[in-house]
Amino acid sequence: MASAFGHFGRRSIQFTGFRRILHYDPCNIVQRSTSEIRSFHLNRNVDASIPVAMPALSPTMTEGTIVKWHKKEGDPISPGDMLCDIQTDKAVITFDIEEEGILAKILKAENSKNVKIGSMIAVMVEEGEDWQNAEIPESSESSSEASTSSEPSMTRVPPSITVSPEGGYQDIETTNMRRVIAKRLTESKTMIPHSYVSIECKVDAAMKLRKKFIASGTKISMNDIIVKAAGYSLQRVQKVNSHWSGDSIQIQPTVDISVAVATDSGLITPIVRNAAELSLSQISSTTKALAVKARDGKLQPQEFQGGSFTISNLGMFGIGEFSAIINPPQTAVLAVGTSVLKPSAEGKPCSYLTVKMSYDSRAIDETEASQFLEKFQQVMENPSLLMV
Repeated sequence: MASAFGHFGRRSIQFTGFRRILHYDPCNIVQRSTSEIRSFHLNRNVDASIPVAMPALSPTMTEGTIVKWHKKEGDPISPGDMLCDIQTDKAVITFDIEEEGILAKILKAENSKNVKIGSMIAVMVEEGEDWQNAEIPESSESSSEASTSSEPSMTRVPPSITVSPEGGYQDIETTNMRRVIAKRLTESKTMIPHSYVSIECKVDAAMKLRKKFIASGTKISMNDIIVKAAGYSLQRVQKVNSHWSGDSIQIQPTVDISVAVATDSGLITPIVRNAAELSLSQISSTTKALAVKARDGKLQPQEFQGGSFTISNLGMFGIGEFSAIINPPQTAVLAVGTSVLKPSAEGKPCSYLTVKMSYDSRAIDETEASQFLEKFQQVMENPSLLMV
């Protein structure tokens, strides 16, 4: 993992980050261990000031936004103290310090955006030194450069564009995470050869099974049954439970299903680990707990990084059918619509829902994609198979 270095003298000060995740990116692509420590080595200046640079808090991070300072100028700093919250390309992460000193100067104010890795964000001095007269290293950027991002958007409208104060259109400034989401989705759609296959599933039996669970005091949703059915199918068509690495197709050892959850900040995909091995009640309690943590911004990295397959369900919005974009390095995503009543061969209306799978045709061929949906349809229409 890349780290930020600033060379200013002899003594090396080590900072460690990644205390907790406050908010995160719906495009959770990179897998990393929560026990991994991100270390940033910053050197002491000869005038005793200690520059603090913008750290690299994720492997793909190139810039960040200072969301909040937990310390103000003149505050003492002890090992383990929270210095600031930084919005990376994946999350808002609290940056902790493992050194002692005094925060002498904040160079990047709150809401400073697009601060490059390695750019100075603050200056510290050792305890007992004159923090008010700490010298700012010449290589530090002027804080005014980043602060321009918080100026009214009107100041950044090109001259050829006019905005009427009475109305017209509204500029909504994008966050760093939203820009990363846009970049990831664009790359996925343009770089991955998406292919599609869909199937209708009669779900009356699944609905009856759900009512049985509820009557017995266990609340489960149709989405819980869908997750379990997908896990069942992925175990039997393992090629779909894979990652594309460029050089190889990596069949994943466990079925870890990313489930899309809508929050105020956007779409988030926490992961139901070992979904094929869980009971319906376990899936239900797991998804509920993950959804609450996702909406509260309290997911831990292992709860949203990784995943071998994604399910996006828009049935609650009345959407009949839609296509979803693959979340690399995963090779497939299942888009689930709402159930609708249709005539059936039995002579009475039955409930059907349509699922459409987007798959990476570099890793999965159309036969394998069809086999997966065939298994999925089979178990949705005969949910007793899930109880075995």
